[in-house]
Order: sequence, then C-alpha cells, then structure tokens
Amino acid sequence: MAIVPVECRLEEQRRVVRFLCAKGLSAKDIHKEMLSVYSENCFYRQAVYCNIVSKLRDAIRRKRPGLLARGIVFHHDNAKLYTARLTEEKTEELW
Repeated sequence: MAIVPVECRLEEQRRVVRFLCAKGLSAKDIHKEMLSVYSENCFYRQAVYCNIVSKLRDAIRRKRPGLLARGIVFHHDNAKLYTARLTEEKTEELW
C-alpha cells in the first residue's frame, strides 16, 4: 500500500510524471498512478484554484488591507466562478 504524503508538492509530482513518462506509460496510466498515490485534491483544478485564491488573499491583506472589508472583489476576466464544493468552501472561509 502506498504512503500518502500529507502535503503533495508540485515539484514532486513533476518528477514522478517525468519518471513515468520515461518508463513509457501513457498519460492515462500516469494519471491513474498519480491518483492512487496523491488522491484527487493534489492536481484537480479546484485545489489549484483554491491555492491561488489563498495566495491572492494573503497578498491583498499585506498590500491593501482595507480592501478585504468590502467582501469579494476579484472575478477574473468575467469568467464563471468555479462552483466546485471545495472552491465554494474556500471562498466562504477566506471572505
């Protein structure tokens, strides 16, 4: 049984992908292997998006702290806000 890291890092995932590519695995097989070890939260868009939003909030807190009192002020290029449960929870938590 694989040991699941507490926190998966992008650099580590990239190394694993390079290794599996060198072994000749297809993208589909690499994805299956990565999911079995790292779980879904490591490289799905919702996890990446939540990480970006967290970093954005920290940057706003440092540079323009008064802006956070107004609520959500960021909506990227009129794009639809991600509706994944994880993203909604992160948005509620941060704002």
